[in-house]
Amino acid sequence: MNAVISPLRFVFWGLWSAICMTGAIILSLLTFNSRAALWMQKNIWVHGALAIPGAQIKFSKNDNIIPSKPYVFVANHQSYIDIPAIIRAVPRPLYFIAKKELQWMPFLGWYVLATGMILIDRSNRKMAIQSLKEAAIMINNGKSILAFPEGTRSKNGELNTFKKGAFMLAIQAGVPVVPIAISGTEKIFPATKIQLIPGKLKLTICDPISTEGYTKETVSELIEVVKGKVQLAKERLDS
Repeated sequence: MNAVISPLRFVFWGLWSAICMTGAIILSLLTFNSRAALWMQKNIWVHGALAIPGAQIKFSKNDNIIPSKPYVFVANHQSYIDIPAIIRAVPRPLYFIAKKELQWMPFLGWYVLATGMILIDRSNRKMAIQSLKEAAIMINNGKSILAFPEGTRSKNGELNTFKKGAFMLAIQAGVPVVPIAISGTEKIFPATKIQLIPGKLKLTICDPISTEGYTKETVSELIEVVKGKVQLAKERLDS
């Protein structure tokens, strides 16, 4: 029975996401404002995106996160379920840093472009730097950014190397980095399988880490501090 239900969950999840993304795109075009689409993302899409696969999320609010203040949130990445889980847990709208290749994906690519997400061309250093400058302007205008610094989903649940783009962005914009640790999503939506399996996921939003005093020359030190926080929090969630 599970062999039949699991793929069906995947199909329904995809349809739900496509419908919500289409609605978000239309809202953005009608209102000329990405905030309407972000509202739909957080208040409508997220609930279905977690309910359809049977994902039971457990997280605690962090009172040190000020909803009106901009941050760069960084999280480990194990599954596509990471995205609705983080949106559900973080108390403010989030703009994503994503690889440029996503813009060519049906629905998701259109949604990314319509809502003003930041696309990074990792094969073109000059364009990547320009994208980060644009993201810094967004942060200075009060918007928070979410990035998965591993750059792709982990196939085994272990943390991969953290790329420096999001950390350079936080230093440039002068805002704190907030580490997020996620556990359990890799079992609900495995990176290597097209199926959705009901299960529990846990998420921890760590305290903000100031970028004051860090420079592009010392960004590796900031990365190590943040990665250490994510690793420790994830180990606690896994235990």
